[in-house]
Amino acid sequence: SVKATVRCPVDSPRVQYLRDTTAQSSSGSLELVQVPDLQQGSEALDTALAGSQYVFHVASPFRFDGDPDLDIVQPAVRGTKAVLEAAAKQKPGVKRVIVTSSVCAIHDMNRKQPP
Repeated sequence: SVKATVRCPVDSPRVQYLRDTTAQSSSGSLELVQVPDLQQGSEALDTALAGSQYVFHVASPFRFDGDPDLDIVQPAVRGTKAVLEAAAKQKPGVKRVIVTSSVCAIHDMNRKQPP
């Protein structure tokens, strides 16, 4: 089974895509856990990771306006740190945390258009 954190579990197109993909799979199930702000260490994040053996951290902010450091880098660092700290609290422990990169790593922010 898979647990996924979402800001809002309402059936938005993104959440519906997760539900549809899981429904097409013959193995496992999907549980959506609401974590309103990944940047904040929270009880919701601890609950989301409870019982997990593996954590894939794939969320990262991306926007075209504002300050890249304040609006992209710092929130990404805080979110990753919160996930790692929540994973470290789990007993029995999480075996592995996989942190993916962001499209921000390859995108020229000066272009002000989607990659």
